[in-house]
Amino acid sequence: VYSISGWMKWKYTRWIRHALALFVVALSVVGLYKAGFIRDSEQLKTYSDSREKNGEIISTNRIINEHDDFTYTILSPVNELRMMELYGYHYESIVLLHKLEHVTDAKMSGRVNIYNDNADDLEDPNIFIPTKYVYIYLEKEPVSVNYNGVDYVLVPDKTGAKIKVPEGLSVSVYSGVNRWVVMSRIKAWVEALEKLYPEAISVYYEDKDFVCYRLIQGSVPYNLGIDYGYNDYAEEFGQSDQ
Repeated sequence: VYSISGWMKWKYTRWIRHALALFVVALSVVGLYKAGFIRDSEQLKTYSDSREKNGEIISTNRIINEHDDFTYTILSPVNELRMMELYGYHYESIVLLHKLEHVTDAKMSGRVNIYNDNADDLEDPNIFIPTKYVYIYLEKEPVSVNYNGVDYVLVPDKTGAKIKVPEGLSVSVYSGVNRWVVMSRIKAWVEALEKLYPEAISVYYEDKDFVCYRLIQGSVPYNLGIDYGYNDYAEEFGQSDQ
């Protein structure tokens, strides 16, 4: 902007240069806001928004800075993927839940390669994540939704864990009621892990909206394909008392 305007031999060249520079900055800010890179307070409060919460950003930064590259795995929705994919492994929450549906009705055989997920892997009840550190992200903030004309404020709980796992791998599995179901089931699964491996799992970070658990594994990774009490539940939303 300064170079282009410098060519102009006008009386008010300096004023024009400053005005053009301010215009470009303002235009850039508007573009970033429209694209969703800048959020206002209401957007930050909206739980159904698929972008990261502050706790997720803080945790991801800490994890990246504390560990050598690719010595850890973050288990979460897709929020953090672009932020950490060059530094560590990512395991998607919905993929885990789909695999857990097969734990109680299949024979335990073989290991799952988490970096080459396919339809066959989803049928295998064993789930091994071969990194020493596994970080599990759980959102605690309520989900506000309107379903069939009724307003609900849904906190991850046992009721949500009974609702059937959302189908597919699109972003819709992390929206509205589906996000509540995913977080409710992850919560139940983590609580079951804590009972099985109490010496290995602990809270790494927590605030009022979010908690990050850390699982530390030995040379032989834990089998995360466990019966967490809700593997076979497939109720419809509204079927259970809210």
